[in-house]
Amino acid sequence: MTWEGVIPRLSRRFKDTGSERAKAWYAQWIGDATCSSCGGSRLRKESASVRVGGRTLVEVSPRR
Repeated sequence: MTWEGVIPRLSRRFKDTGSERAKAWYAQWIGDATCSSCGGSRLRKESASVRVGGRTLVEVSPRR
């Protein structure tokens, strides 16, 4: 059995439920806010400052 992942599972269950109470519970975990600490890079500042060929890890990493 493969694990679908936390975000896909919450999104699927949010979409499939008919209960407003359940939707409210799932909605608290799903959002589109940008992290104020990393700016959405998903790296600590120490990791984000590493450079490869003059470019940061954030610049050379593929975005999801």
